[in-house]
Amino acid sequence: MSKVFSMDLRSLALMRISLGLMSFAFFLVKFPFAHSFYSSQGLLDQTAISTFFHGIHSFNLLLFYSEPWFVYSLFILGFFLSLCFSLGVKTRICGWLLWFITLTLQGRFTLSLNGGDILLPLLFLWSNFLPVTRVFSFDSFLKDKNQSSFYRFHYFGWGNFAWFLQVILIYFMSGLYKDHPYWHSSGQALWLALNLDTFTTSIGSFLKGWVALLPWLSKATYFLELLGPFLLLIPIALVRLFLVLVFVSFHTGIFLTFDIGIFPFICMVMWLPFIPSFFWEKLAKYKFSFQLKGKKFEKLTFLSSAPYKDSLGKRTLIFFFCFLSLWYNLGDYSHLRKWQMQGHLRDASFLLGLDQRWDMFGPFPATREGWPIMVASLKNGSKVDPWNQGAIKFDKPKNPKYRSIFWRKTWERLSLFRYQSYRPHLVRFMCERWNRHHGLTQKQMESIHLYYLIEHSPISPQEKPHLKRDDLGSFSCVR
Repeated sequence: MSKVFSMDLRSLALMRISLGLMSFAFFLVKFPFAHSFYSSQGLLDQTAISTFFHGIHSFNLLLFYSEPWFVYSLFILGFFLSLCFSLGVKTRICGWLLWFITLTLQGRFTLSLNGGDILLPLLFLWSNFLPVTRVFSFDSFLKDKNQSSFYRFHYFGWGNFAWFLQVILIYFMSGLYKDHPYWHSSGQALWLALNLDTFTTSIGSFLKGWVALLPWLSKATYFLELLGPFLLLIPIALVRLFLVLVFVSFHTGIFLTFDIGIFPFICMVMWLPFIPSFFWEKLAKYKFSFQLKGKKFEKLTFLSSAPYKDSLGKRTLIFFFCFLSLWYNLGDYSHLRKWQMQGHLRDASFLLGLDQRWDMFGPFPATREGWPIMVASLKNGSKVDPWNQGAIKFDKPKNPKYRSIFWRKTWERLSLFRYQSYRPHLVRFMCERWNRHHGLTQKQMESIHLYYLIEHSPISPQEKPHLKRDDLGSFSCVR
């Protein structure tokens, strides 16, 4: 067991540094939306909160108090904690606080959630059960000022098992949800995905022309996700290093072809703990030294020499969290719904951020995408489109990209029937922002008619896409 699940402390340290930087990037890309998405003066004010959040879902700090100054303060705290986590300063405290803050933001505005929002707090949760500060951290340096040598870099504990389980669940469940001929037989899934102009990059558009290659890539993706992570259970260093390189390359390809934010980078960070010891031993042949407070240190090994053991309470907690994570994932799969988690355990999973569903592009990529059109009526009788900031046009935009991936996810959900009750709150927000900018003039906005221009993508290169205009309703600016 120890050979299968052991990790190198240097790899865990690299993960900690990278995870902190990813957390900093998370707050950076979310910061422009602090007011509109997360404050009480944004899309969801106190009236909306009392309408949409009930029961266990109302247990969120930003649902109790979300004045703009407080939200911005939370973001600034997030920046600071992320840097401290990377440097290894009060790492355990920073880790738990970052887990809490990312979950808080995630629960305050669910319309814009993507894979990165779900995965980041999960990695913070599991990293809090790993010795991520034993190497290259200020915590270990300050704890053991004598810098005594540490003869073992291998670590085996229950936290390792939790990390292994999380990684396997993400890819295995994603592979299960992709159980469709478009992935493993005809292989047209990636071609479908690359037809979605709203988040395909220029490289992705170029790749779409390689019609003969795409079926092989679709099949490779399916089998890599379904079976690849289980190769981690082979305790051979070269196999593990090869897997790290394969999955990092896999997520690099996703980043280059699809605009889905920092999610691919967070996935890359997730693979860093699996870098085997022999990689660091090869690297250690190159000596590095530096001076600090008159002392000379070799090879950048800030090490604490104290033994590391998991307490009974910690082992119990890890086991319980793993149990929830495994049950939630399997129970939400369509063929296992009769064993779906219910009641207090499901509530506990939600509070801990273990309510995860990895069905990206499953069972096959979407065959529709869309763009919002707002027909706003002003007091002077004229009509404008406050969203597109120009003349009202019911044509596909020349630039199909959204302002951000968060607005794209928000509009994707707002266009669905189950989210129709959110639309009046979006209109109220747009009206208030417009009227605040234009003052008490004849340009005051009175109502907005929402449309969603849907493009149905072809399912083969011989077909052509077709557009359809969906009426999302008309709403007054007055409550």
